[in-house]
Amino acid sequence: YDQVLVLSELKSEPIAGHDPWGILKSIHILSEKHQIKPPRVYLVEHPSAHVFSYSRTRGHARLFITSGALKVLSKRELEAVLLFQILATK
Repeated sequence: YDQVLVLSELKSEPIAGHDPWGILKSIHILSEKHQIKPPRVYLVEHPSAHVFSYSRTRGHARLFITSGALKVLSKRELEAVLLFQILATK
């Protein structure tokens, strides 16, 4: 099946400042390592575990992480998912 996402209806907040999960640091390190402009990262308050990216152009990528994913994924699993999403925008 195919999932249809309507991004205008997502209730998300940008992750900025206080980042207890270390997501922004991981994104920065991975982006520099792979020479990719870091995406803006948003937190979606939803109990299911989803991490996905959206990009109209390479320079304007957005990465969305649900609160459910932050509860389920270990630090190492989260970094692997972030790397996959960053490389997908490349």
